[in-house]
Amino acid sequence: AGAFGFWPASSKAMARMHVPRVGDTREDHCHVCLEDFEEGDMLRTMMPCAHSSHQHCIFSLLHDQRDCSVCGFKRPNEEEQYELDARTSDGSN
Repeated sequence: AGAFGFWPASSKAMARMHVPRVGDTREDHCHVCLEDFEEGDMLRTMMPCAHSSHQHCIFSLLHDQRDCSVCGFKRPNEEEQYELDARTSDGSN
């Protein structure tokens, strides 16, 4: 478990996050640190909710908890990711 008993998001779920460019997001600021995005910032977008933040901010947050701080959408934790991957591979045989 992460800090305060929360479960962190799986590393695979974090790696699969969309990587937008500044200006291609619906927000103009990071929902974690609240600083404005600037050209050259590395961003990540939670999918499917599409809330964006600085890459280092969201990765830091998702190491302690797996939900979007704006809407509460939960990324899968390691156990859930394993189950999702197993179901996906079972369906492809």
